Amino acid sequence: MRYNSLYRAPWITMVWAFGAAWFSIMLRFAIYLANLSQKISLAVFLAIYSIQWILNVSWNLLFFNWHLIGAALIIFVGMIFSDFESILLIVLG
Repeated sequence: MRYNSLYRAPWITMVWAFGAAWFSIMLRFAIYLANLSQKISLAVFLAIYSIQWILNVSWNLLFFNWHLIGAALIIFVGMIFSDFESILLIVLG
C-alpha cells in the first residue's frame, strides 16, 4: 500500500484511524442522502448523487492509483462545491 511507504510526520494518526474516519464520513453521507431524497425531486436527487459518485471515484483513481495529486485536488475542490450546491438545494428548496 502506497500510504505505508510515505514519510509521515510523528503526529500523524495510526493507519487504522483512516478506515474509521472513512466509515464515519460514508455513514454521514448516507444519512445526508436519505434526508435529501425526501426534500427534492427524484431527478435532481439522482443528478446530485451521480455527480458526487463520479467525483468521488475520480478522486480516488487520480490520487491513489495514478498519483496525479494536482488533478485529484481539482476534483476534491469540485466535490466541495457540489456539496455546497446540494446544501443550498435543501435550505432553499
